[in-house]
Amino acid sequence: MYGAGILYPLTTPLGIAIGITIRNTYNENSQTYILVQGIFDSLSAGILMYNAYCELISREINQSSKFRSLSTTLKAVSMFCLYAGAGIMALIGLWA
Repeated sequence: MYGAGILYPLTTPLGIAIGITIRNTYNENSQTYILVQGIFDSLSAGILMYNAYCELISREINQSSKFRSLSTTLKAVSMFCLYAGAGIMALIGLWA
C-alpha cells in the first residue's frame, strides 16, 4: 500500500523525463509511432471511462437516497440519458 502511495506521485515526473529523452529520436510518420500513439490514446480513454462510470456515476446512484427513491421509469430515463450522452460524446469525438 505504501509503495503505491510513493510510486503514484513519481509517475508524472518519470513520464516527463521519458518524453524529454525520446522527443528527438522518433519519427512521427513511422508505423510504430502511430501504433504506440493509438495504444496510449486507448488507455487514456479507458481510464477516463472507468473513472466516470465506476467512480463518479456509481457514487451518485448508490449513495443517493434521492435517486433510489425515484420510480423505475425515471431511473430508466436517467440511464438512457446517461448512455445517450456518452454516445453523443463518442460521435463528436470522431471529428476531434
